[in-house]
Amino acid sequence: MVSAGTAAKKSGTHGFQQQESGMTFPAGIRFGARDSRLSKIQAESVLVRLKGYTPVVRYYDSPGDRDQITDLRESPADFFTRDLDNALRRKEIDAALHSAKDLPDPFPEDLDWVWLPWREDPGDVIVLPQNRQMSDLPCRPRIGVSSIRRETWCQARFPGAILCPVRGVIESRLSQLDSGSYDLLIMAAAALIRLSLSGRISEFIPLQELASPDGQGALAMTYLKGDLVMNRLRTNFVYPVVFAGAGSGRAGTCTLEVREEISRAGVCLYDALLDHSLLDFLPDTCRKINAGKRCSDHGKGQDAINRLLADYARQGVRVLRLKGGDPGFFGRLTEETETLDALHLPYRVLPGVSSLQLATTGTGMLLTRRGQSRGFTVFTPVRGKNTRDHARVIPGHLPVAVFMGLTRCSELCSEFIRNNISAATPAAAVLGAGSADEKIIRGTLATLPGMIAAGDHSAPELPGILIIGREALGSYCGRKAYPLAGIRIVLTGSNSLLSRACHACTDRGAIPVVFPVISFVYEPECEKTLARLGEFSMLVITSPTAVSFFRTGLTRAGLDLRSVPKIAVCGRETANTLSGYGIVPDLAPDRYFGADSLIRLFNKKKISKGIKVLRAGSDQAGSAISDALRKLGADITDVVLYHTRPRSFSSEEFPAGNCILFGSASAVHSAVSSTGTDKLAQYDLLPLGEPTARAIKAHGLNPIFVPSEADAATAINEYALYITANSIN
Repeated sequence: MVSAGTAAKKSGTHGFQQQESGMTFPAGIRFGARDSRLSKIQAESVLVRLKGYTPVVRYYDSPGDRDQITDLRESPADFFTRDLDNALRRKEIDAALHSAKDLPDPFPEDLDWVWLPWREDPGDVIVLPQNRQMSDLPCRPRIGVSSIRRETWCQARFPGAILCPVRGVIESRLSQLDSGSYDLLIMAAAALIRLSLSGRISEFIPLQELASPDGQGALAMTYLKGDLVMNRLRTNFVYPVVFAGAGSGRAGTCTLEVREEISRAGVCLYDALLDHSLLDFLPDTCRKINAGKRCSDHGKGQDAINRLLADYARQGVRVLRLKGGDPGFFGRLTEETETLDALHLPYRVLPGVSSLQLATTGTGMLLTRRGQSRGFTVFTPVRGKNTRDHARVIPGHLPVAVFMGLTRCSELCSEFIRNNISAATPAAAVLGAGSADEKIIRGTLATLPGMIAAGDHSAPELPGILIIGREALGSYCGRKAYPLAGIRIVLTGSNSLLSRACHACTDRGAIPVVFPVISFVYEPECEKTLARLGEFSMLVITSPTAVSFFRTGLTRAGLDLRSVPKIAVCGRETANTLSGYGIVPDLAPDRYFGADSLIRLFNKKKISKGIKVLRAGSDQAGSAISDALRKLGADITDVVLYHTRPRSFSSEEFPAGNCILFGSASAVHSAVSSTGTDKLAQYDLLPLGEPTARAIKAHGLNPIFVPSEADAATAINEYALYITANSIN
């Protein structure tokens, strides 16, 4: 065997050395690039990084170089790539190097591409004539623009400006600017930086004001499609696409490995049938694309999804294809992986918890049971085909699970009966398996279709699985042995409250229905106050959400936990959240949590007069604690960490249930505003703390009781005792 670094016997088309095994190794790659100073600098910056490839480069003109008259806003898509594309087709070169934003759209079918990882600033900048300031601009400046995007921005930033096309290489444009042809140019920051002309930049335009094309600042490499050598080289510049099963029904069924990939994604194409709260774990910079398809609504076409996967992968982005359940169960996984296979792009597949498992193992309808069933059949009806093709191949002694069969249940059951399967055979439909909306309808082959039709359970938003066979009779008696068995508790609070509330619900057999009615917006102005944290002797922070935003503000202010003074809290939930960051509060009530308890504790401790205290919380936080501390002689500074905003939803969207857990007065006001009091009066209203209870009463409603502690677990445990007492009496 000849090693990779060993001289070879023969050079191929690429000048690659041939090993005895047939694998090729580089002796030289022939690159092509445009014959401009910027393009040459860009090409050299790539070549020096391709260690061991001994590349060579040849320079070409392009139509855009030869034609200096055509307005770039009206130029053909391949204005700057055509000659290099043709050089590839003539096999004069092996690969071409471009500015990524110059690649034509649509891209030629016979070529392939990749963005290279060495990027420069993607934004745009304002460039003025030498020795000129923005204040020197005339009332109607002549501005040179080369795209409709820049033109639109200039019309808003410089009303009345005269917008003119600008052509030529970067140096030529600057010369035109300095000679008086323009008063101002809008240019790409990357070009000036690469040309060592960043000193000409007068102002960087924020991306929030002027979004740049995806490829601006990036370099791209193109080559003939199917070139195995270049495909192999490209794998060094891309991340594997990750196909991941998000689990079914609820976020808790998502595996730890998939959660980790969610936290790293640069773009996420997600399906309809997954718990969308998982999308909260995506990075803030991640691009989210709804690629969901349902039986009756195919949303984005499969070809469009395939194209997006391949394009984002070739851009060097971490691509996550997040599928509901397990991606290998009727998830069109093969169509998508075959697209990547054809392009020699890498990918990984992470299995997930399927709705089949939740509909069977999760409900007690076990598809395998000792002495009863040693196997099962799973299928999905094919649209437009006769169901008899399915019924004939199913052994009569095996249980059957049917995906996406609700709308054809009657047809399927009739066909099973015609194929000598008894009409009395048990059958069940499991809708929304594993979710808070899970429903189980049990009958027989003869009765199940009518039961489904009578309940309007075939609605597209309720995915279902049919179970046919005596296994459909199975259930867990233990599911009924809970004090809150089957009771639906609507959880309206913040994310920091939801985890403990959900656990408390499941511990008592209740079904947690997560439906936040308020949202939170970080207040960046808090960083100015947090930067002075060392001036304070005590921090008062009174909600789990405030702890989360305090940590955000602390980090953005350039501080860490060592800067935190003594901390006072008024509730167990807040203390638990702090403990997650390794912080134990210095002052907290032993029980009877709430603002009143903390105030009593301050009075008992007799805090020093003049002590500097920082009170950090929401814009909706009451003033009781601050007022009490001022009366004790403390020097109080109040800082808003975040703003509480009501979520907009209709009364019809509010979920059905038996009880609503309210974690704050703001949540009560938001729910009343959107649903009205008549609907809320149909639920048991469970408040956390006296202020929340007062908010409920202020709307003419009655809390079922006020829990002894303003703590989600305590509230739900006491609600379980209340329900048990009522059922006994």
